[in-house]
Amino acid sequence: MTTTNPEAKKPRRSNKRLRGEVVQVRVSDEELELISANAAGAKLTNAEFLRRLGQGHTPKSKVDLSLVRDLCAVAGDLGRLGGLLKLWLAEKRSGTLPQHEILAKDIDSLWRDLQTTYGELKAKVEAL
Repeated sequence: MTTTNPEAKKPRRSNKRLRGEVVQVRVSDEELELISANAAGAKLTNAEFLRRLGQGHTPKSKVDLSLVRDLCAVAGDLGRLGGLLKLWLAEKRSGTLPQHEILAKDIDSLWRDLQTTYGELKAKVEAL
């Protein structure tokens, strides 16, 4: 005769709450779009988004994290461009530039790139 563990026969409960009740809310097409957009921004389903709001919780947006990542990427680009300009100026001053010296138009182009990147950075910060 084999003995079995009494714990093994118990059904496993998931960590999810048992939800038996349904709440129906009528919304317009525009309201549904807004709810869906806000839920997607928080990386939640519409139901979970509304459930959390109904319980007094404000779901945190995940969009801010992606904006911060974009902001860091733009800031890195700006730093690299500034570093290139600094390197050129240092080599120009020390006289170690190769024979095909960088022209003023190249510096103007780099400066325009820096300004464009700065504009992107500013737009990202304003989006936050």
